[in-house]
Amino acid sequence: MSDRHLRIRRLVTVLGAFALASAACGVDTAPDQAPASTVPAESLLVTPPGTEPAARTRFGFGLSPSSYAGTDLPDFLDRIEGNTDVLIHAGDWGELDGTVFDVAGTLAKQTGSDFVAVVSPSTAGDLIRPLDEATRERYVSSLRTFVAEQRPAFLGLANEVNMLATDDPDGFEKTVSLWDEALVVVRDESPETVVFVTFQLEWLLGLRGGWFGRQVVEPEWEIIDRFKGADAIGFTTYPSLVFDDPLDLPLDYCTQIGERTDLPVIFTEIGWTTFDDLPLLPGSEREQVEFIDVLAGQTETLGVGLLVWSFVRADLVSEQPFRGMDLVRPDGTPRPSWQRRLDMRR
Repeated sequence: MSDRHLRIRRLVTVLGAFALASAACGVDTAPDQAPASTVPAESLLVTPPGTEPAARTRFGFGLSPSSYAGTDLPDFLDRIEGNTDVLIHAGDWGELDGTVFDVAGTLAKQTGSDFVAVVSPSTAGDLIRPLDEATRERYVSSLRTFVAEQRPAFLGLANEVNMLATDDPDGFEKTVSLWDEALVVVRDESPETVVFVTFQLEWLLGLRGGWFGRQVVEPEWEIIDRFKGADAIGFTTYPSLVFDDPLDLPLDYCTQIGERTDLPVIFTEIGWTTFDDLPLLPGSEREQVEFIDVLAGQTETLGVGLLVWSFVRADLVSEQPFRGMDLVRPDGTPRPSWQRRLDMRR
């Protein structure tokens, strides 16, 4: 075993990265004015309206080894090293009390990547725990410690928050209030960190059929303005949840975002399934490649600052529609989409 593998194995043992495998992807007072951003616009690597194109988009992957046993984690890091700009881990805000996000940040550094952390008080449409005063205090305290120690390049303070707004409006309002309080902490401890929340793009566009199993509704763009002081606006997108073929995506599927916000746009989760035996909206490796081509064209036009493909390996993914969204097959061989995804970064 190489020295690198030995170091990573020790890290996993000492810091408890086993918890990564099981991670989930009060007082309502707010300051009168959100803290101003201190992040240089050029650090987001986007093309601001009316300017010449900036530096290239940053590309990344979610922390997604086939397992956390044996050499699987070191093998994952070996695969992505030199092929990525960022490594992301998203999970329960409560995990900041432990070592999960610290481990993920350390692993990002080992690959020479910037760390993207997304901590969230909710998952899908539910709060993970009630946002009472004690929970808020716990969240804010652990956030202060984490940001001061890790200083992540990018930090999300809620994930797919528009789904929470639909299913728990009161919980959403409390999340907005938590954002106001947490943003002050991040500005104090790590002013260079890019701070944002993410919205689920299909849900925002009202495309709630398919795997969502609901009725299609009108787009709900107004929600993206609720988080004052953000440095960027984040999205997750899994179009194969609602589209049968990537060529069915409207020509402005991504580019329309630019008509709704002046903030830099980032995508923290992206995927398309390859599984052809799903009971609903099956996919294929061909479709996955076609989706990457569609994505590349639209995001280049939009001027996206960050593009993260969620799964290199999806062995640990339990939700059926997300199985097969990986770029590497279960036998370890790359799908055609692996190289196509790498070509986007050239």
